[in-house]
Parts: sequence; C-alpha cells; structure tokens
Amino acid sequence: MSADTDFPGLGPFSWCEETSAWYGEVDLRPGQRIVIVVEYEPGELSELDTLRRAYRILLGLPPRVEDYRRWTVDDLGIEAILPGLTTGAVFDYLSLSSLCVNSDGTAALEWEHPDIYHGVVTSLGRKGEFLRAELGG
Repeated sequence: MSADTDFPGLGPFSWCEETSAWYGEVDLRPGQRIVIVVEYEPGELSELDTLRRAYRILLGLPPRVEDYRRWTVDDLGIEAILPGLTTGAVFDYLSLSSLCVNSDGTAALEWEHPDIYHGVVTSLGRKGEFLRAELGG
C-alpha cells in the first residue's frame, strides 16, 4: 500500500500501516518544530492529493496560530477546569506541538503546556475554521 515518502515542502514522512498515516516533522517557523500526522483513507483522494491537502493546511497555519491559540484558551474555560491557572497564563505558555490532518479534510492541533499534563486539542473544520477545543486524553 503506502510507503515512506519525501514530499516537497513537508519533508520526509514515515508510513505506519497500523494507523494508516504518515508521520513527519516540519519547521512551522524558525525555532518551532512540530510533528505532522497525515491520515490516509484509500479511495477518497490519491496519496499525492492527500499530501497536497496537508501541505495547503500547513501553509495556512502560521498566520493563524495565535488566533487558534486564543480561541482554544477561550473555548476551554480553563479557569473552571484548572483552578489557579488564569486564561492569560495558559495563553502565554500554550505551545503548538503537532498537526494532524484527518482523512476527511478536517484537522486537529495539539498543544503543550507545562501545567496541563494531558494536552489540549483544537479541532478545525475543512476550511480551517475553529470547531472546538478540549483537554486531551
């Protein structure tokens, strides 16, 4: 089926048969490296088109990271979930760690924070619109 690949603009990806996804790392901007996961479902799009879609999503990400981060913090209502942490403290230290491009064209951003051990996930629609934020599992 699929195989490891080196896609222009994304770099090298390793294929995982068990999860039907490619895994790689990219520089979102200088000094910020993130993991990227691209799920693949045979029949919906070709492998090449699936990777092209991931590339388009990645290209649109840097100018919107701060907006996604703000929406995520606001949507979580973090002060109610983690007493003692303010929205500002979460916003200041929330760092994007990965992008998962789902086979249906939606995406998920995973964030890290030193005081939130289970992670934070932001779900995005097919056009990059913010859908919801939740604490990871």
